[in-house]
Amino acid sequence: MQVSPSLQRLARQIHRALTPLLLLPILITALTGSFFPMLEALGVPEEQIKWMIRIHTGNFYLVDLKPVYPALVGLSTVVLALTGLTMYLRSARRQPVA
Repeated sequence: MQVSPSLQRLARQIHRALTPLLLLPILITALTGSFFPMLEALGVPEEQIKWMIRIHTGNFYLVDLKPVYPALVGLSTVVLALTGLTMYLRSARRQPVA
């Protein structure tokens, strides 16, 4: 698949600008979403770990982002995946497979 140089440049700029900002929400969601069921399965009382679900869904106690947090994380993941794929396609085209 051929990607135009201007699109490649734009993808790289978007990826570089957004990655530092969006990495934390994506990591928080992934970690809390992974650890909550594991801890629950190990028998940790829900009262002790329910804070994870609050954070997982965007309720950061002082700031409640529940209405926008899932969309932010979802859209962030899609944008970073698409811009990363664009950069990968460019590098894969440059390096022949041995």
